Amino acid sequence: MSGFMADGSFTGLSDRADHVRAARPTATAVVHPLVPPAAVNAPVCEPIYQSSAWSFDSLAQAEAVFSGVAVGIPHRAYGSPNHRLLESLLAELEQAESCVTTAGGMSALAAVFWTLLEPGARVIASHDLFGVTAALLGDMQRWGVTTTYVDATDVGVVADALRQSARLVLIESISNPRMRVPDIERLARLAHDHGALLIVDNTLAGPYHCRPITFGADMVVEAATKALAGHHDVVLGAIAARQEIITPMRSLIERAGLGPGAFDVWLARRGTMSYALRQERASANAAQLADWLAARDAIQAVHYPGRTDHPDHEVARRMLTSGYGSMLSLEIDTSHLDVDTFLAALEHIRLVHSLGGAATSLSHAVTMTHRCAGEDRRRELGLHWGFFRMSVGIESIADVISELERALHDAASTER
Repeated sequence: MSGFMADGSFTGLSDRADHVRAARPTATAVVHPLVPPAAVNAPVCEPIYQSSAWSFDSLAQAEAVFSGVAVGIPHRAYGSPNHRLLESLLAELEQAESCVTTAGGMSALAAVFWTLLEPGARVIASHDLFGVTAALLGDMQRWGVTTTYVDATDVGVVADALRQSARLVLIESISNPRMRVPDIERLARLAHDHGALLIVDNTLAGPYHCRPITFGADMVVEAATKALAGHHDVVLGAIAARQEIITPMRSLIERAGLGPGAFDVWLARRGTMSYALRQERASANAAQLADWLAARDAIQAVHYPGRTDHPDHEVARRMLTSGYGSMLSLEIDTSHLDVDTFLAALEHIRLVHSLGGAATSLSHAVTMTHRCAGEDRRRELGLHWGFFRMSVGIESIADVISELERALHDAASTER
């Protein structure tokens, strides 16, 4: 029998010159070409397992693979060796028993909600969540799921909310976009005392800076699209937790077709090779940039957990490691500076509805991250026209500062 082996090598007929075969019909030859001999060595780079269908030698082998007795791939909907490798890596990074990948960060959250919630269930969520996450929780109302929003940095407020039964407590390790840092350890104990699970969206901190499971969280969700993959060329989500939690979620993801393609997984795996180096550089850049921005008259406020004036700085010192992350937010004084002129004056710092790339970028809260939140909700969160989230990259920080300085100068010179 000839074909591709699980390790990416070939097996089958030799292509030696002394091996002679009778000419076959073209229609057969193009579908079943002669397979070259297997290589005795292995590729350095992981191959991409693009095949959606996988063959079996026998019914017995098919039964063993489908039942889980033997390691194999029933169908690409169940993943591939690319998926298994990345999931194993992410589980290790998050210090979790198991991990499953999805077609995006939001599909990861959707899988969590659809698996763990039922009509009548209640969620307690941080009021300072990514706007699309709050919108997804709003969508869950049609199935009878309610959400109570609280200040997750106030443990007393969360405790009051838990006096009424709740299934899940949902927070972000660093909130998007106000960069608040809750005490994961205390919230985990509190949630468990009331029979709830603590879920942490770890996208802004990532496992380089924070491992929520080590603080008692039950589950971590990552938009691996962002810093983990790191190059704005893939959309991918991940859920890491105990095996007993991941198993039913994996089944839902497989049945609902929520899994990512092999190429996206391969790209993400390639991106993770430089993840630690990128985060080390970007985090150092962000710390320096936060201090520089805070000294500018046109900037009303800078939100960065590494600054001592941040309201959660002491908590961040315990929750975060190896720096305070590559994300910050800034508030421009729109009474003295024209936002559109500021943006137009930027050359390399681009306006992007994403984060975590190698290049520094800006995202606008009103028109991008929280456009679906509504004006009243944005006002409650303090998100105004001059509020920007900045994803700090790995460029020379001197160049980033120089570009921002020119843009602030040009915008301040514009007639109001």
